[in-house]
Amino acid sequence: MKHLFVIFGLLLGSVAYAQQVPAIILQFQRANEPPAIPEPLIYLIEFVQQKTGDYVACYYMENSKRIQLKKICRIEKSNIDVVAQWLKNSEKSFSLSVLNVTVDEIKQKMKDSSYHLHAPIPDDSLIRTDTFMFCQPYVFTRKISTGGFHFTLKWLTETGVRVHYQFDSNAMGMAAFPLANYLCAYTLLRDRLPSAFPESTFFSKNNLMDILPYYYQTIECEGFYYKEFIQKNTGRTTKENNLRTGWNYADYLEQRKHTH
Repeated sequence: MKHLFVIFGLLLGSVAYAQQVPAIILQFQRANEPPAIPEPLIYLIEFVQQKTGDYVACYYMENSKRIQLKKICRIEKSNIDVVAQWLKNSEKSFSLSVLNVTVDEIKQKMKDSSYHLHAPIPDDSLIRTDTFMFCQPYVFTRKISTGGFHFTLKWLTETGVRVHYQFDSNAMGMAAFPLANYLCAYTLLRDRLPSAFPESTFFSKNNLMDILPYYYQTIECEGFYYKEFIQKNTGRTTKENNLRTGWNYADYLEQRKHTH
């Protein structure tokens, strides 16, 4: 699965930025690993606000080359309004229905994934990013790969930059994936990018469905409870701790109910 770290940062050469025209700007570049000359191409697409409140893009850039789109790409005002409200409220609970996902779809995806859950997926239809951010540092497995790619996404208003997030393609593997930021970007850009734009499917429902199993496994917070288990059992060896010898998540939670 492809991961992404979305970066809201300064984009040079943007007409909207220079004139403070409301716009949503997405920039893409593959990681230069190992370093190569010339550096990977930079791609940029700019959705500019219209009188209707929609944001539209008519072309994208490949370095300095302008490529006209055969069909205008549009971010509807309704999606803009949803994300604007989330930002205003510093939203931490996201409805699956707004994300265009159902609990049944997630349950089916879990069956097809390599992630294992100790408890059934809850039916409350909410993605809680505060719980996710608390539990993510305790994820057991870390992995990093060379290469990858980077996106830069910036939302400009008449008064400046509205939001500023950072991601990279190894973020999930390194247990550093900012889920709330992704959900905002996903809601803005879901299936709104031209197919010729590199890695455009990252902002698709299919990719969100690849991310959600990681979310549900992460919020079980097994690593947090395992750390607590180690602290309570100080006589264990380093090898036992590394191998998680004697550890049973379900049993520990059951025991914990009677001691807290």
